[in-house]
Amino acid sequence: MVNIVIIIDASNVEVYTTLCQLYGQSTSLQYLKEQQLLAKKVNRPLEEYLFVTPVPFSTQHKNLLAHLKRIIEDTDSNGTAIVAIHPKFQELVTALRTATATG
Repeated sequence: MVNIVIIIDASNVEVYTTLCQLYGQSTSLQYLKEQQLLAKKVNRPLEEYLFVTPVPFSTQHKNLLAHLKRIIEDTDSNGTAIVAIHPKFQELVTALRTATATG
């Protein structure tokens, strides 16, 4: 089973709010805090409780980059890429595969 979520930079409140409204997720700060507490209490990732998941990119950039590299390079059991990127964006794929995080 694939769990599909939208991960967004937590500092981008306007886009987060818009996506929540689009997908029927509460925009309430109280709801977000409750879900964060629940995820922490049961030691599970927040994205298991929120479809639109705010992540502080400023502190999680290394983890996000590692995850991005993995999904770009991994294939499923049939050898099909997990993420499809149009061939005209080959320079983007190369840049993503060779990117490194600093700080």
